[in-house]
Amino acid sequence: MKNEMRESKLSASTFNNIKRIFNILFLYNKWFLIGLILLSILTSIIPIITTLLTQELINAIQLNNTSGGFITQILVFYLLMKFILIVSNNINNYLFTKYNDYLMMKLNILFQEKTGKLDFCDFENSIIYDMLQRAEQQIGVRPIALVKDVVSIISSIVSFVGSLIILTNWQIWSLLGFVLLPIFSYKYFAIINKYEYETVFKRTKIERKSWYIIYLLIKDYYVKEVRMLGITDYLINKLSKIKAIIYKQNNTFNRNRLKFNMIYQISNFIFSSCVVSYAIYETVLGKIFVGNLLTYINMTNRLETSITSITSSLFSMYTNSMYCEYILNFFDYIDSKTVNNNEKTKIKYINNIELKSVSFKYPNTQQYALKNISLKLNNKNIYALVGENGSGKTTLIKILCGIYSTYEGEILVDGVNLKNIDIESYQKALSVIFQDYNNYEFSIKENIGLGDLNNIDDLEKIKYTSELSGADCFIKKLKNNYNQQVGTWFENGVQLSGGQWQKLAISRCIFRDVGVYIFDEPTASLDPSAEYLFFKNFLNNFMEKMTIFVTHRFTNAVLANKIIVLKDGEIVESGTHQTLVENDNEYARLYKIQLGKLDYN
Repeated sequence: MKNEMRESKLSASTFNNIKRIFNILFLYNKWFLIGLILLSILTSIIPIITTLLTQELINAIQLNNTSGGFITQILVFYLLMKFILIVSNNINNYLFTKYNDYLMMKLNILFQEKTGKLDFCDFENSIIYDMLQRAEQQIGVRPIALVKDVVSIISSIVSFVGSLIILTNWQIWSLLGFVLLPIFSYKYFAIINKYEYETVFKRTKIERKSWYIIYLLIKDYYVKEVRMLGITDYLINKLSKIKAIIYKQNNTFNRNRLKFNMIYQISNFIFSSCVVSYAIYETVLGKIFVGNLLTYINMTNRLETSITSITSSLFSMYTNSMYCEYILNFFDYIDSKTVNNNEKTKIKYINNIELKSVSFKYPNTQQYALKNISLKLNNKNIYALVGENGSGKTTLIKILCGIYSTYEGEILVDGVNLKNIDIESYQKALSVIFQDYNNYEFSIKENIGLGDLNNIDDLEKIKYTSELSGADCFIKKLKNNYNQQVGTWFENGVQLSGGQWQKLAISRCIFRDVGVYIFDEPTASLDPSAEYLFFKNFLNNFMEKMTIFVTHRFTNAVLANKIIVLKDGEIVESGTHQTLVENDNEYARLYKIQLGKLDYN
């Protein structure tokens, strides 16, 4: 009873998944699908008609009914059907290819749109990220495969019914009981398909480990350290063990599939052998003509093929619908997080930000990364965040950027609660450079212009911004200047140093004209001269703005109107450089360490 209930739930789930996928596909072009179904039905009917025409032709010859008019009519009609079949098959193949490419394009765009609605913290949640990866792997494959399954089932049913009608007219309906024999194998194939799904589900986790190790072995970002550490063989050995587990799982699965395939094929053999043997027996007795015999053999084969196709497509549809569930679960998660942003306040410019008793802990952790942070930030001020590694500086930056929304306490932006503000408009009112900034392997112009898409073609502004960051010094030396392709991903790209990439990132950040600029270790890869030039240019041109930066270099912290010192997720002190040094607490201790004034003994 439990198994029956479980199978019923699975069937309901399968049907629901198929219905939801088709509802998504219908949003794009339902007439494509309708056309495919109609053409598939036509291509299923025509072979049955040509078989009957062949029967009439052979029977006419056997009965010496060879009048020219009758034979000619049959031949003309036969050739016409064959011609229509050729045309319809080619149109069908063309439409399916076109439909396939079109849907893949639309579904991938839809997936990216959905992914764009994820919170930043979702990418750091292993459960959500796993959900995203599973959906990404299936989005371009399973919905299309599901369409193919449905079309195949419909055309096969038409072929099955047509063949069944012809065989029933032969009055051997009692033999049609053998049709049920292959259908009994459905249960066995349902088991193997479910087993395949579960095998793949388990395998995905371990395959992710293998992909990661391969990534470590081939990605230039990692390969330098891997080689220097001398761990290549270690990683390859680790990869070999993982691949061995995957191989064992695949081998077990293939053995089970072979067993069930044998059961299915033997059942079909028994059915077709009985029908064909009986037909030959009837022909020998003179009860039917040779043309009828050939028709019955042909229809028996078509019946067998149809049953095989229906059964196989049903199994495939069942499996594909389960994989589509990855996509649907991901979409459901996104939709559950989507809030009507029309009801939220949209902002264009930020003058002040206030944090009231803000605390935060990362997903799946119990320890707070930030604890009871209260802070007022105003324009026309420069704020420096300092503290040891792990003190909460970068986390605070991410909170200020609206990356995490699961914090406790309140954040007021010009008096409005951040949770009541349209997050997209809020983030557009900020400009940020993170410590782990991206290297965009496009042209120099595009690299900088990405900071403000509305002005991406404003070359004069791009040049001015590059001068402020100091990037213009190396850009002028490039062959194509601002049109130079950078990076190694694309043809004719030139590789840049860490400092040059950082200058581009700084340029991209200050290219955006906003009220708040946030820098997380903005000059970590710059030499002292380049660092000094950047801060000099920035401070001279952006004094009216609010600037917040994280730094480990206290020579930079000195530039701030207010220095905020964090330790273990809490603000332990704040003030000007001079005041904090005189207080002789945490800031003074860190300052002395950097100056080398503390005794190591």
